[in-house]
Amino acid sequence: MMSADWGRDQVVLAAEAGADVVLLIGPASTASVSAAVEAGRRLGIPIMLDAPTTSLSQQWVSAMERAGVDGFTITTNVDTGIASTTSLTTARRIRSWTQLPVAVSGGFSPADHAIITSPDWDILIVGRSVADAVDPATAAQRIAELVHSND
Repeated sequence: MMSADWGRDQVVLAAEAGADVVLLIGPASTASVSAAVEAGRRLGIPIMLDAPTTSLSQQWVSAMERAGVDGFTITTNVDTGIASTTSLTTARRIRSWTQLPVAVSGGFSPADHAIITSPDWDILIVGRSVADAVDPATAAQRIAELVHSND
């Protein structure tokens, strides 16, 4: 789930629904981020924060680290195109400023070798190439095998 406000309540609702992690969108206020982090710590739910690519700065990353997020996510809107390396460029910038995990998304598929093998992410978010596959389980397994073969 992705949330921008009501941080604490959104995390509680997500935890009650069985969520393993909550993703807050980057424009979320520091107050919402802090409230979400507090609830996440209490409920054992990690809080990832989507990085705002248009206003990303080292100061923002540091402030969100102080707020207690567990990692950062770079999402690529499916309407802007798939298989873009923009998220990797952004991930590389964030990784130079933090030791927290960095997740990337962007319409990736097994054919995106440069992305699959990139050292710029800790978590690869794959959606469309699995969800749209004729056999989603096999598609997910293939991507996992490619990722693990590069460990």
